[in-house]
Amino acid sequence: MVDVESLKVEYKELCENMRHYADMRFKLLTLFSVFTGFLLTVSFSSQFTFNSKTVLNIGGLIITAAFWIMEERYSDYWHAFRKRAEKIEEILDLRQYHDRPTKTFLAKLRLTATNATRFLYSTLLIFWVFRLLKCL
Repeated sequence: MVDVESLKVEYKELCENMRHYADMRFKLLTLFSVFTGFLLTVSFSSQFTFNSKTVLNIGGLIITAAFWIMEERYSDYWHAFRKRAEKIEEILDLRQYHDRPTKTFLAKLRLTATNATRFLYSTLLIFWVFRLLKCL
């Protein structure tokens, strides 16, 4: 026998968790932008020596990789919570996540928020690799 009340509580928690991880994406991107902006400004400054710029480029590479890993992990949690919420929706006859727009032009091209952040991180990772190779 399915305990409807416990499923309702779980569904509410899942929705709150999903909001938390979606919010974390924007907090993470904000912090990443600050670090990247600082590193770019300092990296292109003429005040620093060749060795200092190499260290800054390595730092940019490490920070980009670290933030990308955190983003992927948050995305994994969000998708796992959504899948569970969809299962609960079937039982409780709810439609919040089942009826989300998936047939749009952007969705067909796989232009999702997750893929947009992946593009951002991969582009900056490649940028830092080229900047590092330029210094070597």
